[in-house]
Amino acid sequence: MEGKTPISPQEQKIETKRAGDTVTIFSPQGEKITLTILKVGSSAQEAALLGIGVTKDIPIYYLDKNLLFMDAGIGHGGDHIVMFPSSTEQELRHELIHSVELSYRPTQEVLDLYERVKIIVSENSFYDADGETYNFKKDIHEFIVDGYNHAWFISALKKEGLYDEFLKATEYMHIVK
Repeated sequence: MEGKTPISPQEQKIETKRAGDTVTIFSPQGEKITLTILKVGSSAQEAALLGIGVTKDIPIYYLDKNLLFMDAGIGHGGDHIVMFPSSTEQELRHELIHSVELSYRPTQEVLDLYERVKIIVSENSFYDADGETYNFKKDIHEFIVDGYNHAWFISALKKEGLYDEFLKATEYMHIVK
């Protein structure tokens, strides 16, 4: 059953941070930016409010400043989420879905569907697109998240007759409660 079981976490010590601690994020140009954690939240609590089935509770760091190059983010390895003052509920939902889908290897069925969708879904597939309409083409992870979180992409999948197939192919991840 390739891909249908969660990826077991590697043995690593993850340092838990608290309000008042700092984190460092690097800009696309390599500039080191230090931000202060204002609050630490729980992904399990936030996910429960949004109807998302997270596989593990990871910290959400609410930071003190906005960044021009990032709306929100998930740490490498999916061990934490960062949110900024301007981050929206949709961006939180996006990162929470990443925290789930990163716990599973995509099946061959999902990978094959992704390749087909990249060919089939075009600009003509979108109804009233409200964002980065081609974000799903970035990688398999954005494809999965956008299929659960972005109305414009869900509409495109429906228009092309692929939405039910997408839900069936990704149901083993139990993203939605």
